[in-house]
Amino acid sequence: SFSFPVVADDGGRRVLYAGLGGGHLVAVDARTGQPLWRFQMAVGGVNSSALLFEDSIIAIHGKDNLDASAIGRMISLPRAPWAALGAESIVREPGEENWRADLTAFTSSPVLWGGRVYQTVLTGDLVCVDAKTGARKWEIKLAPSQIHASPVAADGKLYVPMENGSLHVVRPGDTEATILHTEQLEGNCLGAPAIA
Repeated sequence: SFSFPVVADDGGRRVLYAGLGGGHLVAVDARTGQPLWRFQMAVGGVNSSALLFEDSIIAIHGKDNLDASAIGRMISLPRAPWAALGAESIVREPGEENWRADLTAFTSSPVLWGGRVYQTVLTGDLVCVDAKTGARKWEIKLAPSQIHASPVAADGKLYVPMENGSLHVVRPGDTEATILHTEQLEGNCLGAPAIA
C-alpha cells in the first residue's frame, strides 16, 4: 500500500500500526515483528495513513467494502486487544468498531488536530469529523476531485492542496470552515505541503 505506518507504546510494547495492500489494518510488535491483530477494512489496499487518537486508531480507504456496496469508509477501532506472546494474531471483527463514516479517500491521509479529523475526499471536499464520535461537523467544497495530496495543520490553519493544483488556506471552526486564501499552482498537487 501507499500508506506509511504509525508507532506507539501500547500495552508495554512498541507497536507499529499500518494499512496494507490487501485491505487489512494491522498491529505488529515493532521489536519482534510478531503480528498482534489484523482487521479487514476493504477489498483492496488501505492507502491512506492511519491516525492514533487516545486509545483508538482511525483509518480511511477508497476501495470496496466487505459489507456494503458503497466505496470507501472511515473507521475508528480500539487499539487493544493484544495477542499473547507466542500466540497467533487476533482477527478483529467489524462489530468492534467504535464508529464508521461513509467517506472515500484513495491515498489522501487525514490530519488530527484538536480532537477533530480533517480529510480531503474523492469529491474534492474537505471534511471535519469528530475523532471521538465520528460525527461529521462540516464539509467544504475545494475542488472537483481529490486523489493523493493530504492536508497539513499549522498556525491555527489547514493548508490543503488539491488535485487540480489549487492550494487552500482554511481556518477550521466548530460548525464551519473559512477559506482564507486560495492559490492556483501550475500542474496538479499530488503530495502534502511541508511547513518551514
